[in-house]
Amino acid sequence: MGKRKKGQTTIAWNPLQATTIGQIKQNKYGWIGTVLLFLLFIGVVFYLPELFELYNKYKGKSATPAVIANNNTANNNNNTDNEEEERNVEKYKLSEKKSFEFNEFKVDNIRLFAGELSYKITNLTDAELDLSALDYFFEFYDESGEVIQRIFLTGRIPKQESESYSYQISNASSIVQYSLSIIDEKYYTYYDFPVSEDKKVEFTCMNNYRSITYTFEDENLKKTVDNVSYPVYLEDYAEKYDYYNSLYNKYIERNGMDVSLEVNDDLLLYSVTIDYNILNGLLDDYEYFVANTRPRIVKFKMEAMGYSCS
Repeated sequence: MGKRKKGQTTIAWNPLQATTIGQIKQNKYGWIGTVLLFLLFIGVVFYLPELFELYNKYKGKSATPAVIANNNTANNNNNTDNEEEERNVEKYKLSEKKSFEFNEFKVDNIRLFAGELSYKITNLTDAELDLSALDYFFEFYDESGEVIQRIFLTGRIPKQESESYSYQISNASSIVQYSLSIIDEKYYTYYDFPVSEDKKVEFTCMNNYRSITYTFEDENLKKTVDNVSYPVYLEDYAEKYDYYNSLYNKYIERNGMDVSLEVNDDLLLYSVTIDYNILNGLLDDYEYFVANTRPRIVKFKMEAMGYSCS
């Protein structure tokens, strides 16, 4: 038999005897190293968000993106798939129907000409009628049935009297049909609202010379800031001044409202800040909603009053 080289492994071919193929040399600290590596891995995984936050702060970024609030379940209905519920509404051509009559009021003399909608509303009750409390909306549809524009009926009409109204309609040439009906809250448009880290939602609605910012906490209206900048050279400036001056005198002593009015060489500047943690009750202005109103309701109605909200 030849000499075996040092370190060579011998394999015995006895089928009834355990065969040794080789040996692995182990370090006496191997299991300790394994435990330490495992603990290090757990620590990295556990503290990874904090490490990522520190890294992003160092880079001047925010590690937490804005959360999006959808408000889909704010009205406690069963619609949770981010889609608006379908509703049945009777649609008419303007040439076919020019009047509507409901229990509280009648609408007639409906006319759309040169992009302007005009109509008259008659109060059929024996008391002053606040149209905004009834939630009636005009809706105008294109050929595909999509809503082009929506108008929220607002205004106070003395008993048994009539008032005339007019609104500018966008894309009037595309209108094929229209309707006038109550829109229940469950049919309001769903919106995505960015939510701040302290769970606040805020958006601003603008229309011509007016800007109104609404602030919500946990989807409840808590603050409204209204700013008006009206040019003094416009023909109806005197009328606007009288209107805002009357509001100033009405609100100046009211708790929860901070009001200012001034006029410079170019502008009438009117400002109102409403703190709903202090203020209780309704206000005369339709753009001022009651405390704890949800964002979805405010935006839907403000857009239906001609405002652009973002």
